[in-house]
Amino acid sequence: MVKKMGKSNRDLVKDLDVDKVIEQLNKAYADEWVAFYQYLTMAFIATGHRAFAFANAVKDIAMVELEHLEELAERMNQLGTQPIIPISELNEKANCKFPKKIPEETDLEGMAKLILHDERCAIEVYDKIMEMTKDKDTVTYNLALHIIEEEIEHEDKMMTFLGE
Repeated sequence: MVKKMGKSNRDLVKDLDVDKVIEQLNKAYADEWVAFYQYLTMAFIATGHRAFAFANAVKDIAMVELEHLEELAERMNQLGTQPIIPISELNEKANCKFPKKIPEETDLEGMAKLILHDERCAIEVYDKIMEMTKDKDTVTYNLALHIIEEEIEHEDKMMTFLGE
């Protein structure tokens, strides 16, 4: 179901194909769901030396990813549409796919490397959205800026864990 975009939202979007913005927001929304699920799964299975601290850090990151998908859904609603509804389509639509295999429960380094890869993918996604919306859609641009800043923090956490 597509809602009609409110006048104030239309006035804020200048010289931009709103459908393309929505497509990118939907893909980012799928990314956030995939990351949320993947990170929680890894946090729940992590065992061994440093697992408690690692799992807590990863759970915290997962909760921020949940916040991101809520913010993206809200923006899509403001633009007159809904986010992807069928959960079966999330990985298909995602830029940053769910891995074919999650590292073993004792391989915290492997998990951290996977999260680092995903965070770098997310940074690229939000950079693309920022580039697309700069000076054309301030609300979406600022949302992408907010999210990219948090994704960079997540990248830093995993780099610190890995000793990079």
